[in-house]
Amino acid sequence: MRRSGLLPFYLLAVGIASAVVILGFVFPTGHVLADLYRYLVEHTRYANVLSIGRFAAEVNPWAFFIFVFAAAPSLAALIVSVARGELSDLLGRFRPYLPPVSAAGAIRIYSVVFLAHLTISAIYLYVAGTQGTPAEWQRIVGAVGETPLIVLSSALRGGFIDEGGLLEELGWRGYALPRLLGRYGDPLKASLVLGALWWAWHLPREVPGLLAQGVS
Repeated sequence: MRRSGLLPFYLLAVGIASAVVILGFVFPTGHVLADLYRYLVEHTRYANVLSIGRFAAEVNPWAFFIFVFAAAPSLAALIVSVARGELSDLLGRFRPYLPPVSAAGAIRIYSVVFLAHLTISAIYLYVAGTQGTPAEWQRIVGAVGETPLIVLSSALRGGFIDEGGLLEELGWRGYALPRLLGRYGDPLKASLVLGALWWAWHLPREVPGLLAQGVS
């Protein structure tokens, strides 16, 4: 992992995320995540880079560090790539498709992903509308819209402004996954390892809540 750059990348990603959590312990940042949740409910919004940015600008500037936490994998990938002289390779991952995938193949893949996204969203809305409370349904409608066209535009927009996908994936899929594929040669095994690393990377974020539960 050290030769491939995976180890320094992962240690740096965990270190940046952990530094944000430690910052919350050292300085009086307030109950950022709890206040953010209340803000989203009160303003009928869902978490994304726009709503989090508005909350940080209007209520608690410490919430901007949510972006630093989420971007930790991408920041780590950029730093390690610069140090190893591999920045052009990393930035090349922004291309919509890479060999051996063709343009036609990329369109098919994106179409399947998009249709799956719409199907899951439709199922969620159906369950929420039929099984949820009127208050819950009103919050959802306030966040995604009432008419089918507005809901569709919200679904399209949501894929590009999600804080996790937008800020993290240059690190996970742009940097780590190609190296795991080279190491294991099996997409399934590489994806499972990446999933485990991704899960463990979130643990620093859970420490304050676990400590609070222990105290209470």
